[in-house]
Amino acid sequence: MCGIAGIAGHRAISHSHRVDRMVGALSHRGPDDSGIFRSTNCVLGHSRLSIVDLDSGQQPMHSFDGSLSITFNGEIYGYDEIKKTIKDKYPFQTNSDTEVILALFHQYGDLMMDHLPGMFAFAIWDEKKQRLFCGRDRFGEKPFYYGVSEDGCLVFASEIKAILASGLISDKVCRHALGDYLDFGYTQGTRSIYESISRLLPAHTLNWSSDKASINRYWFFPKERERRNICDATEEFAHLMTESVKRQLVADVNVGCFLSGGIDSNTVCAIASSQKQDLHSFSFGYKGTASELPFANQSAEFFNTNHTAFEEGDISVRDSLKRMPQIFDEPFSDSSAVPMVAICERARRHCKVVLTGDGGDELLGGYTWWYLPHLQYLKLKNASQMSRWLVFLKAIMEKISFNKSYVNRSKWSAWSRNDHELGSVQNFERGRRAISDEMRTQLGLPSFKSSSLSWNLSHDMNDAMRWDTSVYMPDDILVKTDRTSMSVGLELRSPFLDVQVAEFLLSLGPDLKFDSGRDKILLRETFQPQLPAYLASVPKKGFGAPNSNWLNDLAIKRDVSDLIFDRKSSLYNVLPYEETALLRKDQKNHMCLLNLSYWCEQERKRFERKAA
Repeated sequence: MCGIAGIAGHRAISHSHRVDRMVGALSHRGPDDSGIFRSTNCVLGHSRLSIVDLDSGQQPMHSFDGSLSITFNGEIYGYDEIKKTIKDKYPFQTNSDTEVILALFHQYGDLMMDHLPGMFAFAIWDEKKQRLFCGRDRFGEKPFYYGVSEDGCLVFASEIKAILASGLISDKVCRHALGDYLDFGYTQGTRSIYESISRLLPAHTLNWSSDKASINRYWFFPKERERRNICDATEEFAHLMTESVKRQLVADVNVGCFLSGGIDSNTVCAIASSQKQDLHSFSFGYKGTASELPFANQSAEFFNTNHTAFEEGDISVRDSLKRMPQIFDEPFSDSSAVPMVAICERARRHCKVVLTGDGGDELLGGYTWWYLPHLQYLKLKNASQMSRWLVFLKAIMEKISFNKSYVNRSKWSAWSRNDHELGSVQNFERGRRAISDEMRTQLGLPSFKSSSLSWNLSHDMNDAMRWDTSVYMPDDILVKTDRTSMSVGLELRSPFLDVQVAEFLLSLGPDLKFDSGRDKILLRETFQPQLPAYLASVPKKGFGAPNSNWLNDLAIKRDVSDLIFDRKSSLYNVLPYEETALLRKDQKNHMCLLNLSYWCEQERKRFERKAA
């Protein structure tokens, strides 16, 4: 787990000093070591967090003949097994998973991606062919940003701050991304908050040659299998998940687990504790009845882990919120990032690697409060007018029965306005948006453009879950976990996102995942016997933050007054003051606007430093 950076193009060596600055901006991602590779038309940089092969895994790393050089961020799980399959074709010099990538590229070229598991973002310079080959993992666990300089060079890095540190890429705000932020609380797809900085999408490669980029998708969602019975599915899932956790426990440093009161993290912890003695576990809880700490503590006792637990009162929420722009480089309004930073800081005192339950919700149907309206939409689409009203009333009762009081109710009401002539995915995406196209126009922002979804629609609940897997998870959940953990030099691993596990789950029909009464059916049927008894009856609470409580904090109230309601605020460098009145009026928008304001304040100070 590391930070990568580089510049490729004609006479890139002239920008070598800029790559030094870029690597310096990524030192939090790799505090253990750093390195630079310099060639006439390519300079690669690396900051290292040492996890595997502590003695000989330095980067940038070179192939045995010196023709290939790589800077790599991530982990290749099961790399020892891959190594055995090609050891007769490539003379390995190290025990590092990094060299396995070089060996695969040496053997297969661009087709190597079919043979590469794990979480990763990398760039390989081919000196003979004078080209740069870059790749990002299938689900977007590891980030890859890039831009093109005025002199035609590709500039790339793990984080936006490193690209800005190069001084080669414009920092003009992207109005479309700003609209996406107001809609979803994060920027989406290939866009970043800066017009000239793009994201390489998950499951894509970028080939840079002759100062031109070509981008290709190398992996697609698997086709849905024929209907499986629950017995066969649980047997296969148990094997795949157990093997995934075993592979992700491999490290030359301490490994722990995040542990909440939910079934995803409990499943990971159950398997990990059966494989590893003296496992560390870490939990965070909010004040009051919403806290999962009592349940997490029960689980820690059940699994006999070395447990660390702490509460919201142990941190300053306001100070944490103000740190977010520095951590994310963009406005980011998933306020569960606050506890994520806190728990990562605590975990880093004991471990360098922590396993998480990320991906379980998206792959196994955990967001029931999102999916129920979508399920009703699919029923309504072909129903008679009277049947539509009956199904709609039933949906309301089901919604109430789930008692998700922390869910934004406007999301539910949006479903009643959906156009049944639209496709199911478009309707699901519309239900997730916070503002209308009319509001975007009023704010001077471009109209919303639907994310590009590269799969064949199944016209069932898998469409909604695949939207979450390809959009919400990489753009929100995995951005949050990567930036918060790497801000303190901690590596997070997600066994549910192992490619074999994920492909298996994606290929199953929704009937094995949830219905109107239960979520994560397959997960519960498979692992419930290995888990604490309370998980059979306790509903999912999630990691969502109590925004309304936080907004009542006196210091945060002052910030709301100064940064949202004062027309002199930096916020109104990117939004028109008068036209934002409707957003200001509704308190449920205040946290989103406040996080945007904190980012605008950071931008103002950065511009002042540049001008000085």
